[in-house]
Amino acid sequence: MRYSKTLKLVATSMVASAILVGCGGTSNSANTVTNSGVAVDPQLQGATVFLDENKNGLFNSGELSTTTDNLGNYSLTISSNQVGLPIVVTGGVDLVTKKDFTGKLSVISENTNANLHITPLTTLVYQAKRANPNKDIATIKSELAAQLDIHVPDIDQNIVATGNEKLLKIALRVQKMAQGIVDSNSSNSTIENVYADIASEMLNSHPLGTALNTVLNSKLTTGSLEHAKLKDLDSELKNVDSNGTLTVDELALSMDNIDNNISATTTLADLNVTLYNNASIIVSTPAEVQAHRKDRTFKALGLSDLNATQKEDIINKMKGLNINFEEDSPKAMIKIMTGTNFGYTWDANQTTMFKEKLTHYETMGNDYETKMKDNNDMNTSSDMNTSSDMNTSL
Repeated sequence: MRYSKTLKLVATSMVASAILVGCGGTSNSANTVTNSGVAVDPQLQGATVFLDENKNGLFNSGELSTTTDNLGNYSLTISSNQVGLPIVVTGGVDLVTKKDFTGKLSVISENTNANLHITPLTTLVYQAKRANPNKDIATIKSELAAQLDIHVPDIDQNIVATGNEKLLKIALRVQKMAQGIVDSNSSNSTIENVYADIASEMLNSHPLGTALNTVLNSKLTTGSLEHAKLKDLDSELKNVDSNGTLTVDELALSMDNIDNNISATTTLADLNVTLYNNASIIVSTPAEVQAHRKDRTFKALGLSDLNATQKEDIINKMKGLNINFEEDSPKAMIKIMTGTNFGYTWDANQTTMFKEKLTHYETMGNDYETKMKDNNDMNTSSDMNTSSDMNTSL
């Protein structure tokens, strides 16, 4: 529940032209197939995509892998005899919110070179198959679609590229609730099992809302603050409805604002406040999208406390170096900002912070689930006060 997302529409044709080639692992067959697509929550930058050969949900040494580009595109070439194994995405940063992705999405690899997108909806399919191995994929998709009130082909769509508000809302609702349950009950739940439980409830003819409520009640103590927060979150996310007037970015940022607001509550009395139509929460104009995305990028860089003039100066310097401040990854921007051509001198504390963040971004996705249990989120621990320290004379 600590993160959600959005993105601008991306043409499907971009998938094939801006992809990173898979690395690691070996192929046992001369016959190969390339699965490529977009990792969507919405798009995930710099995420690790790997073929889960032993189906343990973790990125292990020797498994085929690649990294998503700035628009979430990936490409993985596998042996024909590996078709049917899950492709998993973990780590990375949401393109719009610039938050770390702490979850895990998956899709079943296919014997085709067509686009294979990885989303919360494809994750439901894979986890349903894992929990119900005797059920065929077509039946699983049909039954899930019926309970989600969508068409079967919708499950495999690039939700961002279609601009379908309903699909994006469902996907983000599922991911936020599943992650929230894990975050609140990490000792007893994994993201894979929570997804499997949600999917299995829907295969038992329960609509999404009922499925989420049943799993929530089974994982968290009814009446506890965390239970109440997730119940409230699901209610608020369900009620977000602009009748198709919100863009992908606007909807994702709005849902993230709702999540952030509820996550910050500390008492039961703070809950059950209507957020889904609150003008201060819902992002509904391009100007608001731009402001939110800039603020979130500065937070990801650890530079939230810079003044407006300093922030604008950095944005302009990035522009001069052909860096898109809203769309490029924090990792790429930190490398630029600490380079000799950027024109700023950072003090020792700032330099250390940037080094820590680079290490953080470079190791995300490498057994990330285990790392998250031992380390605090860099986005909340490394946002230093830099407005008085930065050398602004250059």
